[in-house]
Amino acid sequence: MIPNNDLDINQNSYVIRIGGEAGWGIASAADIIAKLFMKLNHHLFSSKEYMSQIKKGHNFHTIRISKQQVHADLNKIDLLLALDQTTLDTHQNLVSDKGIILHDDKVKINIEQSKKINLIQIPLTKIEEKLKEKNIHNAVYLGSLTKVLGIDYALLRKIIKERFVGKEKLASKLLLAAKEGYDAVNKIQDFPHQEENQDSKIISDFLDGNEAITKGALKAGLTFHVQYPMTPVSGILHYLAKEAIKNKNLTVVQPEDEIAGINFALGASYAGKRAMTATAGGGFALMVESLGLAGVAEIPLVLIEGQRPGPGTGLPTKTEQGDLKFVLSAGVGDFPKIVIAPTTIEECYTETKRAFYLAEKYQTLAIILVDKHLVESVKTFNLADLEKDFTFDYEKRINIINQVDPSKLNSDGLFKRYEKDETQRTIPGTENGMYTCAGDEHDSVGEITEDRDIRNQMMQKRMNKLNLIKKELPVPKLIGPEDADLTIVSWGSNHGAIIEAMELLNSENKINQKVNFLSIKYMAPFQENEIKEILEKAKQLILIENNYSAQLACLIREKTGINIENQILRSDGRTFTVDDVYNQIKQKQKQT
Repeated sequence: MIPNNDLDINQNSYVIRIGGEAGWGIASAADIIAKLFMKLNHHLFSSKEYMSQIKKGHNFHTIRISKQQVHADLNKIDLLLALDQTTLDTHQNLVSDKGIILHDDKVKINIEQSKKINLIQIPLTKIEEKLKEKNIHNAVYLGSLTKVLGIDYALLRKIIKERFVGKEKLASKLLLAAKEGYDAVNKIQDFPHQEENQDSKIISDFLDGNEAITKGALKAGLTFHVQYPMTPVSGILHYLAKEAIKNKNLTVVQPEDEIAGINFALGASYAGKRAMTATAGGGFALMVESLGLAGVAEIPLVLIEGQRPGPGTGLPTKTEQGDLKFVLSAGVGDFPKIVIAPTTIEECYTETKRAFYLAEKYQTLAIILVDKHLVESVKTFNLADLEKDFTFDYEKRINIINQVDPSKLNSDGLFKRYEKDETQRTIPGTENGMYTCAGDEHDSVGEITEDRDIRNQMMQKRMNKLNLIKKELPVPKLIGPEDADLTIVSWGSNHGAIIEAMELLNSENKINQKVNFLSIKYMAPFQENEIKEILEKAKQLILIENNYSAQLACLIREKTGINIENQILRSDGRTFTVDDVYNQIKQKQKQT
């Protein structure tokens, strides 16, 4: 059995946290720890927190390990790898009873006496002097972790060698340090190898949200990506830049700024590429004028907006869901846009594919609205299993024609691209496919006009797309028991913590306090009729959001007239954990 602290809420998983200074290889060590437990056939969920400075900032990664799939963080630690005093002081209070702390023998210990914690000293200075090496903290601790949990050192050695292929000198140094750490401590327990079974294939992929987005985009036929790097979506640029080295059909550009980026992308899309760009809230603010160009010229584009706390630069390396209203209303005037907010890492893959499909079919802007916690957390799952959730003919271009019927030309021989019922477009160079692509209001062939009747026709044509798109979206459904005393409403990365908390609450078998969950994913076009029907049937509603002003609640009130007054909000830059949701819902239940 996986060791635990005997608390019901935490009994199904084991949590390891590693922390230290920026620049100490905390991320690499966390990745190796994750790979170690994947090799032992366990499911994982991992998150990271880091400060917005290159050196000396306090960084930490949390790896949750389980026999079953897990979806969110907990407020407890079973094993803490404290590479410095700050990590020990910051996180020791979360270490569970009978937990383990690995620490440098030079740090000061001040542990709560009521807890029975295994304190294991690592003679880091002595090891560094012996090996005549500095900055090997992470490898030493990895070796000690492996020994303490009774894991075969050969497995760690194999993973380090795989991690640093082509860097044999570095790998050799790290292996020497890891072996010293391994030999410096004693085994505390035997961490089990979970035997392979029919479900073991689920552990085949270990992706963060950014990589899931890139894989979804590539599957959907992405051929042009342009991005100015900005946390939390810089990972998209990194992944695609590596892909472009081997994929000659993919062009990746890093422009001088976000304004250039979105216009690069629109130009590429107009020229026939399946194009994407990505940014955070500040970069999105710079792109707003060009959103209107995409709208009026009916140019398809997929745009990833990664939320982080504002205003201004705000908390650039933390998480929040504060851009919903901004994204929904961004741009001058009325024009159709699709806004999809994935709720899981799996949906980052699936909904990116859907965004490409809808953007190209309806020649409109599709925004994927994510947050830092969602795109930078990592989870085990089987990517191949997601194909059944949404697919289309990725190689076939949608509503792009290679030949134009002469009946679709005006008297000057121009293609009536913007005719009232026209759903197809041409790319430059298509015979008989010439038209004007303008940012002003225009007629059926794109020529600028101020005629009121044509203006009304164009507005009607563009805005009617929302009704057509809405028909293609999956119908929102309740998760959990159909008949529940309490219905939670939320969106985005809160999904995982809510799902697990709901399962715990419902397992307590209080018949009159069952909980279900409405997770809203499609923000525009908003499925107001279906959502209103669900909410009107609910006995009691509670909304959970990671922002100050309950922006989803505002959208629901605007679209349905339903005001959800009972709210759990958070805007400190941190995410909801399973414990947070569980405890606050329990408290709300006691009040009713």
